[in-house]
Amino acid sequence: AAFVGWAAGLAYHAVVLHWVYATCRFALIPPPVALLAWLALAAFLALNWGAAAWLGRRLSEAAVGPRRPWIWAIVWTAGVAATTRWTPRVAVDLLAYTQAPNLYLIQAGAWGGPHLVGFLVVLFKASLSEALGAGRGARRRLIAPAAALVAAVGLHGAWALSRRPAQPPGPALRVEILQPLIDQYHKWDEAYVQQILRGFDELLSRP
Repeated sequence: AAFVGWAAGLAYHAVVLHWVYATCRFALIPPPVALLAWLALAAFLALNWGAAAWLGRRLSEAAVGPRRPWIWAIVWTAGVAATTRWTPRVAVDLLAYTQAPNLYLIQAGAWGGPHLVGFLVVLFKASLSEALGAGRGARRRLIAPAAALVAAVGLHGAWALSRRPAQPPGPALRVEILQPLIDQYHKWDEAYVQQILRGFDELLSRP
């Protein structure tokens, strides 16, 4: 279980952090070293996936079917919440990010933070996973609690959004977002400070 969890985490982080290789190559680091840096970082960050898989398997082995998805969701959420608070930070791209387009669901972040949204994602997916190998009656018992909780959170989100004013109070302001073109490695070089500031001034001078 630990190895499978770690391998899944390795694949996930290798995809999410593909830009590490490109950044290393941009800095003229040789391809083998850039590849090693990319994969080593992905392998390190996958450790919490392996730990969650090992602990989840260990705690859920003796549990009755309907309890197993909740155990997995609790283990995952506790692990991610812990690893985002220590250094080195063994967590990137929280599962809550996957629900960014789902405005109703992510309203739960206002009172439960991103870890609550991640908990709901794992709980629902784990319930579906458990239901795949269960009979028809057992499937309902497995999926119904998670589906009801997600639906309740979604309804709360819809209610929260419906209470927001369509137009914010006070006068309207025009906001502009500046997208300067700055060399990645000039950002940390004091010799380019004035050049960067002149670039911003030029952008601000446009209508």
